[in-house]
Amino acid sequence: MKDIKPSLIIVPTLVGIVCTAVLAGINLLTQPAIREAENKTEVLAARQVLPEGFPEPVHTNFNGVDCFACFGEDGKILGLAIEGVTQKGYGGKIRLMAGFANGVVHNFKIIEARGETPGLGSKIKSDAFRLPLVNRKIGANWFLKKDGGELDAITAATISSRAALAALRDAIEKRNVAAGE
Repeated sequence: MKDIKPSLIIVPTLVGIVCTAVLAGINLLTQPAIREAENKTEVLAARQVLPEGFPEPVHTNFNGVDCFACFGEDGKILGLAIEGVTQKGYGGKIRLMAGFANGVVHNFKIIEARGETPGLGSKIKSDAFRLPLVNRKIGANWFLKKDGGELDAITAATISSRAALAALRDAIEKRNVAAGE
């Protein structure tokens, strides 16, 4: 076997170590900015899903559930905004923010739905999908007709419809835990 020159091992190893260190440093430097952007997205979504006229939502934790709450002048909770998540989307993860007030899902907004089929699965972000779900009672049946429920799926996007409802059910479950129900 021929002798391997040490430089053929040492140089690529050093280059790999330096590149890894540079990427790790960039990651550390950008993490605060990324987290700040995510927080702004969540706060904006919380504002959008809670009723107009409510006070500014405050990030808090009730019974181990991270959420945004709006408090009245008397200190009572007027509404909650809670994130719901599922991994069952057509393309993977779906995240949404759901707003709860007066025993109903006041509104919701899809925050993340990467990989949903453009033109089909992406319709879970549309008013045509969202509006029939708005102002439904928390205890309503949140399943598709195909699954024994009351709700219609988006035509040709059953998987995305199921996933969006799964994320909504996740938010409802978290809301019930936060409210101690």
